[in-house]
Amino acid sequence: MREIRSKEIDWLPGSGYEKKVLLADDSVSPPKTILQQVRFSKGESVPPHYHEMQTEAFYFLQKGAISIEGMRHDMDPGDILVCEPGEVHETPEVQEDFSIIVLKINFEHDDTVWLEE
Repeated sequence: MREIRSKEIDWLPGSGYEKKVLLADDSVSPPKTILQQVRFSKGESVPPHYHEMQTEAFYFLQKGAISIEGMRHDMDPGDILVCEPGEVHETPEVQEDFSIIVLKINFEHDDTVWLEE
């Protein structure tokens, strides 16, 4: 059994978002799996990108939107969106602050390919 206290974990800056790594791939089974909380602030956006190896499952804690392969998905709290390897995704300009939980499966550092605009 493990107990994780989110308030004891620092927020790390990203490109248009902040994240907390709640479980790292060296502390979970199966390996290469991590769990993060990600928050987005009003007016920010995340540029288009994809992952070569990892699958991401996004669990929405508040209303928010993510675009995958050019299709915008407006999600409600409790909704889940799964993004497979190679699928281009981005966060359009955030209308209201929101947070998601991200389960990264087959996680690899440096697996993100940022696309030029």
